[in-house]
Amino acid sequence: MTIECTRYHPVHKGSLLGYADLFSPKMGLEITGCSLHSKDGKKWINLPQKEFKDKDGATKYAAVIKFRNADHGKAFAKLALDAVEKKAAEGSPPPMQQGEDEGFLPF
Repeated sequence: MTIECTRYHPVHKGSLLGYADLFSPKMGLEITGCSLHSKDGKKWINLPQKEFKDKDGATKYAAVIKFRNADHGKAFAKLALDAVEKKAAEGSPPPMQQGEDEGFLPF
């Protein structure tokens, strides 16, 4: 399987390094709004999540896309991370500054 990063937009806010859109040519699947994170020397990709408030008013996040098989999820995550890092290395728009809209739209 191949995963392509079709868009990467750096942010640099806490552990968040940026947002990415991913594409799987074999499945014809595009996943928009993934996030790239880094902490304690580790990097990972989060698939899109839905923000909500719990009963105490705390902000929480729920998965929008999940893998039923953990091994499939790990394999996808590795390919996605490689694709995003490759796209980021090609150069992208400058990072957003604090207070700018994080809902980046390419149009």
